[in-house]
Amino acid sequence: MPPESALVLPGFVPNLNQELTTRVILVVDQFEEAFTLCENTKERQLFFECLLGAIEQLDNKLCLVLTMRADFLGKCAEHEYSGLASKIQSNLVMVKPMNRHELEQAIIEPANQVGLEVERELVEQMLADVEGPGSLPLLQYTLTQLWQQREIDRLTLKRYTQLGGVKETLQKRADEIYHTLSREEQKIAQRIFRELTQLGEGTEDTRRQVLKSDLVTSPQSAALLEKVLQKLVDARLVVTSQLRQRGESDLTVTVVDVAHEALIRHWSRLRRWVNENREVDRIARRIKAAAEEWQSKKKSEDYLLSGARLAEAENFLQNYADQDLLSSLDQEFVRESQAVRDRVLKEKEAQIAALEQALKEAQLLKKQTDLLNQAFRVRDLLQIMPVDALVLAIKSTGLNLAQLPGNLLDAVKDSGVQATKLAREQNVFRGHQDEVTCVAVNPNGDLIASSSKDGTVRLWDTHSHASGNWEDYLQVACNRLRHHPILKNPETEMAKQACAICQKYVWKQA
Repeated sequence: MPPESALVLPGFVPNLNQELTTRVILVVDQFEEAFTLCENTKERQLFFECLLGAIEQLDNKLCLVLTMRADFLGKCAEHEYSGLASKIQSNLVMVKPMNRHELEQAIIEPANQVGLEVERELVEQMLADVEGPGSLPLLQYTLTQLWQQREIDRLTLKRYTQLGGVKETLQKRADEIYHTLSREEQKIAQRIFRELTQLGEGTEDTRRQVLKSDLVTSPQSAALLEKVLQKLVDARLVVTSQLRQRGESDLTVTVVDVAHEALIRHWSRLRRWVNENREVDRIARRIKAAAEEWQSKKKSEDYLLSGARLAEAENFLQNYADQDLLSSLDQEFVRESQAVRDRVLKEKEAQIAALEQALKEAQLLKKQTDLLNQAFRVRDLLQIMPVDALVLAIKSTGLNLAQLPGNLLDAVKDSGVQATKLAREQNVFRGHQDEVTCVAVNPNGDLIASSSKDGTVRLWDTHSHASGNWEDYLQVACNRLRHHPILKNPETEMAKQACAICQKYVWKQA
C-alpha cells in the first residue's frame, strides 16, 4: 500500500463504518515494504496511525491481517508507530517452514485444479532441490516456467532438467536475457537492477520500486533506457505499473519493479553487482534523496549540500560519474551546492582581506602617531638638549621616512632641520695631525691626555682648549708628588718608573 493511502483512510473509514453490516478482513501482504519502499518516517507513521486507527473506529467490523518477513519484526519496534509492535506481539502467528507433505501439495494441487499431470519423478526431484524457506520463491518461479513450457497436459522431469532445476532456472533465464543485450545495453541493465535493489540495513536486500523517470540520467539515455526496459519487461524480469502522481489526481507515473524478488537473492550476477557497488549506491541515493528534498523546497539554498556531505558528493562525481547514477536534477543540485559554497568562501576571503587591511591601516596610523609625537619631542628638546634632539630626529626620519605621508613628513623633517641648526659640536680640541688613538681625562675633568698616529701625545686644558707644554705639566706633577710616601719608598714597578721619570726630568735639575 503506497503512502498516499494514508491520506485516503481518514475520510474512507467513517463511510465504511456506516456501510459495513458484516465483518471485513483486510489483508496487507508483504508488509515489510512499508519500510523498504517508504523511506519517509513521517509518512510511514501517518500510514500506521490511519491503518491501526481504522480498527478502533470500526469496532470489530474490520479484521487486519499483516504478512511480513520475520527479519523485519525489529523494524516495527524502532519507533512507537501507534503501538504497532505491541499489537503484533499480542497477535503474532509465526508461519513455520513448509514440511515435505505441504511442499508436495503446493506442487501438485495447483496443477490438479487445471487438469495438469505432474510426473512423480519431477515431484521427488523438486522436493530434493528445495532447501529451506528461502527456496520457495525459486520453486514458484520454476513451476511457472514449467507451466508456460509444458508438453500438452504434463509437467515433466525432462523439461525441468533443461530449465536448470529450482536453483538454476531463474538465474539461467536472467543470464540468457542479459547476454542478448549489447554492451551499452548491458551497462544500463546493470544500473536498472541495482536501482531496483533496496540495500538492507541489518536485513537482507529486498526489492525497491523506482519511478521510470528517475532512471533517466540524461536526455541522450532516455531512448536507450526505454529500449532496454522493454526487453526486460518482455522477458518478465521486471514489471511496470501506473500510479497516480502524488497531489495530481489526473496524472500518473510509471513505476518499475523486479518481477521476482528471488532475482535479488539468487541471481549471482546481480548479487556481485550489488556487493561490489554497495557503498557507491548508498552515496548516490543519499544525493538523490537530498536533491529531491531540495526540489520539493523550491530549490532553497537552505537545503543545499555543504561541508562533509558536499565533499562526499564531489568525490562521487569525480570517481563514479561514468556509471551514470545521477540524474540531471542530481547533478544540478551538486553544481548549485558548489556554486554557493564558492560564493560564500569568496565572501569570507573578502571579509578577511578587509580585516587585514583595516589592521594594517591601524598599525600604520599608530606608527605615524608615534613619529609625530617624536617630532614634537625633538622640538621640546632643542632648547635644552640639542644633541639629544638631533639623535632623536635622526632616528625618527632615518628608520621611518618612507612610511610617512606628506603632512607628517613635513613636521618630522622640520624638527630634524631645527635640531641640526641648533646642535653644534662643543669642546673641539685641534692639534693632532692624524687619527687620535687614545684619550684620557683626569679626575677633576680639567685635563685631557690624547695620543695620535702622528707620534705625539698632547695634554689639553678643558677650559681654554689649549694644548700645553708637557714638560711644564710634568714638572707640576712631579713637584706635587715629591713628598708623597709612595715615591719616597717606591715598592711597586709603576712607582719606581714614576720616580725615575721625575728624577730624570725634574728633580735632577732642582
